[in-house]
Amino acid sequence: EAEAATSGEEPFVIRNLDTGEIITIPLDGSGEEQDLDPDEVRRKLTFGTISQNPEAWQALKSESRGLLEKLASKTTISFRSYQLCVWQERYVYAEDDALCYQHFSTDMEPVGVPKRIPYSTIEFVGPFDETQFVLKCANRAYTFLCETTESRTRWIKNISQLAGCSASTQVCHKTTTMGH
Repeated sequence: EAEAATSGEEPFVIRNLDTGEIITIPLDGSGEEQDLDPDEVRRKLTFGTISQNPEAWQALKSESRGLLEKLASKTTISFRSYQLCVWQERYVYAEDDALCYQHFSTDMEPVGVPKRIPYSTIEFVGPFDETQFVLKCANRAYTFLCETTESRTRWIKNISQLAGCSASTQVCHKTTTMGH
């Protein structure tokens, strides 16, 4: 539900009917925004905060969990024209405000403190190749490896919905230059 101001300096109000959460965006008489932090507004307006169907949100989060391999960010070794990449198995899962991943124990149970990729930092998600996808964030990119193309496409679509970011399911120059 949205209520827009018609005159004066009343704010634009967005109310989540499921949770009761209210987000107020101040406007001046001309309809222009006043001193808003775009990142703060975006963080508050992710799909999870404005979803009118909490069951669909929970189903999306439940579908967004499983074992993926993550490309190690600092252990890539280059020698002449060759590059050695280190892949690490991670338990990846969706929370309300972030995509999280954890190490596995020797008996394949998630252990340790989860690392979080806040949805508000995800700018784009897309395929690197048939089984890899890349999350482009403000300060870095994350590359994950799936078992199948179908799994890769499902992860891309789910993360895009959870984060409210742009996405592609087709391999293109943009996606092949982000992650490696």
